[in-house]
Amino acid sequence: MPSEVKLEEKAAADGFLDGRLSVLQPVRGARAGIDPVFLAASIKAKSGERILDVGAGVGVASLCLGWRLDVCVWGLEFHPWLTDLFSRNIKDNNFGGRIHAVEGDLFAPVKHLEARGLEQNGFDHIFTNPPFYTGFDATPPSGGLRALAHINDAGLDKWLRRCCGFLRSGGSLSVIYPASALGELLPAASKRLGGICLYFLWSGESQPASRVLLRGTLGSKAPLRVLPGMTLHHPDGSYSPAAQAVLRNGAEIAMG
Repeated sequence: MPSEVKLEEKAAADGFLDGRLSVLQPVRGARAGIDPVFLAASIKAKSGERILDVGAGVGVASLCLGWRLDVCVWGLEFHPWLTDLFSRNIKDNNFGGRIHAVEGDLFAPVKHLEARGLEQNGFDHIFTNPPFYTGFDATPPSGGLRALAHINDAGLDKWLRRCCGFLRSGGSLSVIYPASALGELLPAASKRLGGICLYFLWSGESQPASRVLLRGTLGSKAPLRVLPGMTLHHPDGSYSPAAQAVLRNGAEIAMG
C-alpha cells in the first residue's frame, strides 16, 4: 500500500462475537464498537423476513444479526470505501445471498434507492445507528470518516422519517442513540411509530445510561413501555454477565 494513503483508508480485521465474525474496518476513523452489536441483539424477526440496516458502515450490525437469525438483510451505506469493506466482510464471513451491501444516500431520490433494491414499504424491520451530531454542534469528532460517521446535517427527525418510508405497515424500526438525547429521539419516533419500547444501557450500577435502544411499530396504537434495561459494567470496569452474553455469544435482548 502506498505510503501516501491516509491512515483512515487502511483497514484491519477485528473479531466480534468472541471471534465468530472477522470484520475488516478502518484502522482509524469510522470504527464500530459495541453499539451495533447491541442494536443487532435487539432485533426480533422471523426466518426469511426482509430487514434494512440504515447507515450500515462496514456491516457489523448486519453481520451480527445474520449470524443469529436466518433473515435477509440489506445494508445501506453512504461512503463507497466503507461499502466496499462491508461487501468484503459479507464474503469473508460466508453471508453471500443473505446480506447485501448497498452504496447510496438515504436522502437520494426514492427511485434511485428503489433501483438498488430498497423498495418503499418493502421491509419488515429497519434498524439504524444514526449519526448523532448535526452540522451545528460545536464539538463533533474530527477526521474525515470519523466525522462523517457522527454528523447528520439533515437532523434526526428527517432521518427517521426517511427510514419509516421503507417500512411495511406493521413493521418495526429499531434505533440505538445516546441516552442523553432521548428528548430528541422520542418525539421524532413518536410522530410515526406506536408501541414504542425503551431499553436503557446503563454504564454501571448507580451510573447514568450511556445508550438507549428504542423500538416502535408502524401503525401501532399501543402505549409507550419502559423496559428494565441492562447494566453494562461492574465497578472494576469489566462487562456484566448480561453484556458479555450479547457481546461474546450474540444473545438476544428481549424487548417484548
